[in-house]
Amino acid sequence: MPELPEVETVARDLRRHLLPEGGGPGPEIVGARVAWTRTLRDGDVARFVAGVAGRRIVGIGRRGKQLVADLAGGAFLTVHLKMTGQLFVVPASVPADPYERLALALADGREIRFRDIRKFGRVGLYGADDHPFDEIGPEPLEPAFTLRAFRVRLRGRRARLKPLLVDQAFLA
Repeated sequence: MPELPEVETVARDLRRHLLPEGGGPGPEIVGARVAWTRTLRDGDVARFVAGVAGRRIVGIGRRGKQLVADLAGGAFLTVHLKMTGQLFVVPASVPADPYERLALALADGREIRFRDIRKFGRVGLYGADDHPFDEIGPEPLEPAFTLRAFRVRLRGRRARLKPLLVDQAFLA
């Protein structure tokens, strides 16, 4: 499974490929193709396609080990790469890969393709009122997460350190 630094690297690469350097919204999503329904968190292909079509990508980040693509209108996509998930931004003319599970068609003639050999990765579409990250602990790379904050979180815990550190409810 990609760890947090690898997911952060993917987020930065996607920002570089999809968002204008000086700021502003990125390309509009004009359609979607879902090759494997279980890639979607809720399994509803029609809802997913209708929910992303016509929305611009306005931001790309990360929360824990999930990529987050902010869309116009307050919606957002989450992508959990799991063990073998990969994201590519390619011209739409590039032939589909046999392990492609989902593709987002962009108005500029490119596609964002989610490739996942083992089929463990998941993509979710959420509205502004949804809170899929409520169960995830604080971000370790945030300036507010200091040594003191870490000690406060550790206080009173009896768990072994390594399992505690990989528990996303304790630390994103």
